[in-house]
Amino acid sequence: MKEQEEDPFNVQLQEMELNKEEELNGILDTEATQWRQKARVSEAFEGDRNTAYFHALHKLRMNKALILEIQKSDGTILKQQQHIVLVFEAKYNPQAVIPNVGLMELIPKLVTDEDNVNISAIPTSTEVKHAVFNMDSNSSPGPNGFQGTFYQTFWDIVGLDVSKAIISFFKDNKVPQGMNSNFLVLLPK
Repeated sequence: MKEQEEDPFNVQLQEMELNKEEELNGILDTEATQWRQKARVSEAFEGDRNTAYFHALHKLRMNKALILEIQKSDGTILKQQQHIVLVFEAKYNPQAVIPNVGLMELIPKLVTDEDNVNISAIPTSTEVKHAVFNMDSNSSPGPNGFQGTFYQTFWDIVGLDVSKAIISFFKDNKVPQGMNSNFLVLLPK
């Protein structure tokens, strides 16, 4: 700051000051966003970042969620936090699970072993092509923006890659990153 006072026309110092100011504004905006999210308020206010307001809302919400006392099954009321914590810890401690084999026999077997082998089998390129051509050609586009009609029209160009990707999924049991992305659209009533 002192350097800038001594040389107010230094462009390099002015740029550094602007960069620091932008960086500070970004940090303050991030802080305001975090408090707004913690307070679960959807309104955006004009002007000030209102972090004190959002912080107060968050504290109110946290105080509402605080358990001040609890009544045990025998009727005693516990007010000390350490006793309340012990009750919940005892209630949610892991317990051994003993499987009931007889219960599993009551569930009907609807998929035969042969069907299971067919379902689990790695598809052929012909089966992949058959599935693609049975898609609705006007289906909703995925994240890549392509509808079923694209794959059907340009199968000669993309068919080999699509088949390889599908077969790779069945072999490796891994979905390539971005392959299972979806769009969620909220429509007003």
